[in-house]
Amino acid sequence: MSSQEYGNLELRLNYVYRRTWEKKVFHGVRSTAVSCWLVESGVVRVRSPRFPAVTAAAGHWICLFPGLPRDQFLEEGVRLFSVNFTAAWRPMGQPLFGNLPPLVFPAAAGIADGLSAAGEALLAAANAAPPDARSPTSQTTLHDFVRRNAALHSWFAAWLEAMERRGLVPATPLAIEPRLRQVLDRLPQLPYSQRLPHELFRRLSGLSRPQLDRLSRRHLGRGLKEVADRLWLERAQLALAEGRSGKETAALLGFPRPCAFFTWYKRLTGHPPGRAKTPQP
Repeated sequence: MSSQEYGNLELRLNYVYRRTWEKKVFHGVRSTAVSCWLVESGVVRVRSPRFPAVTAAAGHWICLFPGLPRDQFLEEGVRLFSVNFTAAWRPMGQPLFGNLPPLVFPAAAGIADGLSAAGEALLAAANAAPPDARSPTSQTTLHDFVRRNAALHSWFAAWLEAMERRGLVPATPLAIEPRLRQVLDRLPQLPYSQRLPHELFRRLSGLSRPQLDRLSRRHLGRGLKEVADRLWLERAQLALAEGRSGKETAALLGFPRPCAFFTWYKRLTGHPPGRAKTPQP
């Protein structure tokens, strides 16, 4: 792959924390992000109809991948060091590792991989930020911005090495026909609309609406409107993670009314926008 193709990798920290949990069950989790937990005390269990039940006891890492539905069981008093992040190929959010069962390995192996040290550095960088640093209107220095991103990239490099050492091969980005790419590159810049600007797309690509839709289904497995919804959803989730309210996010994406945004968001994700701002394990 070329350096230009690697530029299509979306890497984003959603949250990182160390916390002791009460007894808790999370049913039907189906995330688009990666969750890596270091179980520092207690036991966690993960079940799914798609893979055998998995248990992680104190002194183990457990990595949960995007795609497969799962139920998460936390024992009373379980203490987790948790990193939740997005690592996916644009434009469709294709995860580097998706639809895989959880991966469990000893924390000592994580130390050997550099995973534990990179996680601690990431937590320190995140905690050094002012309380409102994730707000889209907050002020930060270039030095702090670079330091936080450097910590995230160091974590990602250690995590990727740990996954590859355990035999996992990251997905490569989908090859996309150049005329379709012209349209996909423009889509994220457009405000939300129930009806796509097909005349604009025809001028960009030289293709009719049916031709573009067929090309989209052939390369991406879904129609152009579904692709547009996926890209707008990515923008919405990023805005919510930055601290914007549902109303602000609706206006940012160009929805005529906040209620229309809430309905659209829940239809795509199965939960309201407010839940996206609440860290899960």
